[in-house]
Amino acid sequence: MFILKWWSFGHIMSIVLPIVLIAVTYLILRNRKEKTQRIVILVLMLINVAQHLFKPYVWYPLYHGVYDIRNISFCNICATSILLSPIIFICKNEAFKDACFYIGILGGIMSLWIVSVQYGNSILRIEFIRYFSCHTLLMITSALPVLLGLQTLKLRNFWKVGLIFLMYETIVFLDNFIILSFENNFDWTYAYNVVYQENQLFICHATSKESLKNSPLKDFNMKYVIDDGTCFYIPVLWSAPAIFPFISGFTLLTMWICSKIKLNNHYLAINNLKKE
Repeated sequence: MFILKWWSFGHIMSIVLPIVLIAVTYLILRNRKEKTQRIVILVLMLINVAQHLFKPYVWYPLYHGVYDIRNISFCNICATSILLSPIIFICKNEAFKDACFYIGILGGIMSLWIVSVQYGNSILRIEFIRYFSCHTLLMITSALPVLLGLQTLKLRNFWKVGLIFLMYETIVFLDNFIILSFENNFDWTYAYNVVYQENQLFICHATSKESLKNSPLKDFNMKYVIDDGTCFYIPVLWSAPAIFPFISGFTLLTMWICSKIKLNNHYLAINNLKKE
């Protein structure tokens, strides 16, 4: 019941519960003052940043206080989103705010839906609780600014969201490359080869065919073999070339729908005023 497999109780709950928590948080905050809403969102973001940076102590049973710089850095897309979210929330750049919404939501959903990283683990294990908590907080803090009306998605920014995603990808690559170089006496060639072998630009990947055997994405996986013969099965939508047009198209469609809804509501309000 609590073992994480495709469409198991644990799998379904790990997808449904974040949505419920987003709704509950929204209902709690929707009638509060804007200042209160902004403070709560920022505090939640900072809590997520803190659990990431101080992971060896916050999740002590997993790490026992031992630091690995790659675990607390910009090691993947979601980590990058978590670390940058408070800065983006405070700044006034609309394109980055829109990207924060889409990348945070999609990153959280994909991480919790495609269960390969945690496949076979119990949802009661502390590693899954850590994994679930950070991605759920990321989804909540990404969604709330838009849901509460603190941020309006701008249709003109749709193409920028995909570019900002590629910027995130570049940050992940440089993060891994620089850290590996530093750890190995600045052997740039070694660092590049390791990053290339680990395929960090795909961000995450399944570690066995078994974990994706019953996946709805089983026909959309790329087989990737590294030098030691280990096989990884990577969903196509975790690759930068595939995710860029996907996220750009998804952003354009949803922003267009939102603009139409907003326009219709505007006309409805005007007509109601005329009738009065």
